[in-house]
Amino acid sequence: MKRLITLAITLAPVLFAQTEIFVLCEGNFQTPNATLWSFTDDLTGATGPLYWDPNSNPLGDTGQSLTVNGQELYIVMNNSHTIEKVDLSNGFTPVASLSVPGVGPRYIAVAGTKAFISTWNLSGLLVVDLNTFTVTDTLVIPNAKTEQMLVQGSTIWITSPMHSDWSVNNQVYRIQTDPVPTLVDSFTVVPGPTGILAQDSTLFVTSTYYDANWNAMSGTSTISTATGNVMTHEYGNAMGYDDLVLIDGQVYRGVPGGLAPLQGDLSVDMGNGYFVSGNVYAAAARDAYIYLATSNYTAPDTVTVLNTSATMLAQFPVGALPGSFAFYNPSAVSIGTEPSLPRQFTLGPAYPNPFNPQVRMDITINEPGFLNITVVNVIGETVEQIFSGPMATGKHQISWKPEKAASGTYFIRVQDANTVRQRRMTFLK
Repeated sequence: MKRLITLAITLAPVLFAQTEIFVLCEGNFQTPNATLWSFTDDLTGATGPLYWDPNSNPLGDTGQSLTVNGQELYIVMNNSHTIEKVDLSNGFTPVASLSVPGVGPRYIAVAGTKAFISTWNLSGLLVVDLNTFTVTDTLVIPNAKTEQMLVQGSTIWITSPMHSDWSVNNQVYRIQTDPVPTLVDSFTVVPGPTGILAQDSTLFVTSTYYDANWNAMSGTSTISTATGNVMTHEYGNAMGYDDLVLIDGQVYRGVPGGLAPLQGDLSVDMGNGYFVSGNVYAAAARDAYIYLATSNYTAPDTVTVLNTSATMLAQFPVGALPGSFAFYNPSAVSIGTEPSLPRQFTLGPAYPNPFNPQVRMDITINEPGFLNITVVNVIGETVEQIFSGPMATGKHQISWKPEKAASGTYFIRVQDANTVRQRRMTFLK
């Protein structure tokens, strides 16, 4: 019996591994009150500030962005001029801090064993050796404040909203990282490019800039990575923040109050989308969850979680100015050198949660195949089989209406030939 108990404890973290969502709260400029928070996709509650206490041991001044690479989390601290490195393989363990004095770091992108750091106080990128976590080189991009980056194999795309003298820029740069980092091309888009997202062979770029009368203006551009062709659409007024999010194959951009889908001509369909009350400061999406961060510029601010039906699932109080999200799922991390398997299906949240008498969950199938869907209890025992058979490409809804189960915590488990994923739910009689 002791052996069985030990085995159950060993397997539990693998069976019930969940995606952890990290939220970096920028804090107030020139004040060391940036904070980091997290919650898991069972939406049971947020934890924070993580490790750093804002009074006795602050994270620093102006938390700019987060990046997860494998089992490592990188935190870019803009006005403290540091990159913080955290090991996620066994909990949350800060392991190193890279000081980059005076450069004003913005974002970090990883390509193999190198990382590239965009900056506002240096015309170009810092090149970092991840094995030693030291700066090894500077890649000059003349007269450019560099911003968000996107890695595609040995290519890095970089937005630049301003020139070094703070005048507006309108360029997206292409860097080739192999054999040595080299600036090879640039593309002219709507002035003030900031956000960037890839869908197949198309790059979407959002922009914000100021006209001669200091009116805020916004636009969206696309760049074909196959042909280099650029398409632009200027809105003539500010659209708020510049986040780009992909939801069910549709590209959404930040608009006042939330996210709205982009149409074929890059105009914004304000009649559809995901909206919340308050000043939306940042957005992200993953596995049929949409995350909208609202801010009144003082703590506590709020992260609201929606499903793809625009139903609000949870709200979490966090620190001041939540501006960056990162996602970590330990079961999806490849520890060896083999490439990870493609994502064949994604799961939405179980809703309502807690529930009585019935719970539902959306499944989006990217590749058709055989699925086995069961309900299990907290020790992994099967309570009920919901479905077993082939499932076609597209969006499906499954439901569970327990007849004999007791009140408590359960998991809907979905399994194909390569992957097991599950969602936690609470049944209240």
